[in-house]
Amino acid sequence: MNNRILKFTIGFTALLLAVVAAYFSISGLAKLFAGSGIAILVMAGTLEFSKLITVSYVYRYWNATSLVLRYYLLIAISILMMITSLGIYGFLTSGYQKTKTSFDLSNTSILTLQNKKEAVDNKIQSLSDKITISNNRIQTLTNQRTNVERRIDKSFDSDKFNVSNKQTTIASNIERDINKLSSDVDILTNEKLLLMDSSSNLTTLITQNTISNLGATELGPLVYIANILSISIDKAVNFLILLFIFVFDPLAIALWIVFNKMNTNISINTPSNSSTESKIQLDSEFINTDIPSSDLEQKELISTIQSDIPIETNDNSAREFFPKLYNDVRN
Repeated sequence: MNNRILKFTIGFTALLLAVVAAYFSISGLAKLFAGSGIAILVMAGTLEFSKLITVSYVYRYWNATSLVLRYYLLIAISILMMITSLGIYGFLTSGYQKTKTSFDLSNTSILTLQNKKEAVDNKIQSLSDKITISNNRIQTLTNQRTNVERRIDKSFDSDKFNVSNKQTTIASNIERDINKLSSDVDILTNEKLLLMDSSSNLTTLITQNTISNLGATELGPLVYIANILSISIDKAVNFLILLFIFVFDPLAIALWIVFNKMNTNISINTPSNSSTESKIQLDSEFINTDIPSSDLEQKELISTIQSDIPIETNDNSAREFFPKLYNDVRN
């Protein structure tokens, strides 16, 4: 990539990062100081612009700046970066809180439905146990009734009518108990069916709320990461926001310094026009100067050019046009 294109790309990227960081920071500070929105906007925007100018000045004129001013500007830049990071943190946490609130409300609704379903399921289990006990009791009474009926049959066969009447009474009581238990089982079964229907409806509501919970969808990856790391979702989000802060504004400042460095290097590597012009002018003066013929005129010329030409000059024009005169000047 061409150095010039790279330089402007780095400068544009640094400026873009700084602008985005400033937007996040100003938005976050405006939420923090909601009563002075416009004032915060002007103040924070001015400070962000001043930060970039200060970074450029400190980098370019570090050696020419006094010690007190130098370190004051460094402290000011550091504080401004902290303010920017604080604003970014406020902006990102504010956005997270909105999503988290929706997420918590939906989770609360789902948790309530789950608790209701659990209570209904427990009731269903209790009814199932009662039905099972009643059916076992009915089975036992049915067996007892069968035994009593056998005894009654034997009593009739042996003409023991008193025993037969007594067994008949027992059989009637057993039959009554069986009928009552059967009726209770029917009632319990109907109640169980109604509760099972309610449980099914609650399951449907839980599923629908989970699907419609946009907050759960947005925070799904974070919830998964938090579960893997065995930490709360708030800690996971806080860690992610801190990562953004550590690479946001500091990266913009670093790229801005690189941009200034590239500009400085280009300026150093570019030959100075003034030195070139002075060399051309000096060459012209030597070329247009008449060569003196007498020693007196040469001495006058030597005294004249000694005040204009440095003794340690690297210019070759004098050596070329006035070899003897040049040597006299050097000596």
